[in-house]
Parts: sequence; structure tokens; C-alpha cells
Amino acid sequence: MSFSKILSTCVLLAVTLVTAKAQYRFDHLTADNGLPQNSVYSIVQSADGYIWMTTLDGLVRYDGVRFTVFNKK
Repeated sequence: MSFSKILSTCVLLAVTLVTAKAQYRFDHLTADNGLPQNSVYSIVQSADGYIWMTTLDGLVRYDGVRFTVFNKK
């Protein structure tokens, strides 16, 4: 394999890794953001994109903007 092909492959790989790294974003969600309490015991994402969490105050659905609490009330 020639040097130029190796170099091209390395550049392509580096660009791919940088692009893949930029896809993730982390948010710190707390009671200040609308979560009913700061203790979350389980988290799962449903097929339709909602984030579901369990807390002592009930089941919580997060749609990326707001929380909906499902409890006995």
C-alpha cells in the first residue's frame, strides 16, 4: 500500500472519529429543571424516543423539554 493511501485512510479515520465524538450531548437534569426529585433509580429510552425514569415520587416521562409525572395523584 502506498504512503498516500495510508495517509488518506488515516485522515478519513480521524475525521470520522471527530464527527462521531460530536454527536453526544450531556445534560444534568435535576429538580431545578422539573424532575420531581433528584434520586432516579432506573432510566430507559422507549422506541418512540421518550426517556422514562423511576423515582420515589413515581414514574417520570421526559420528552426532551418537559417532565410528565405518573403517580397516584
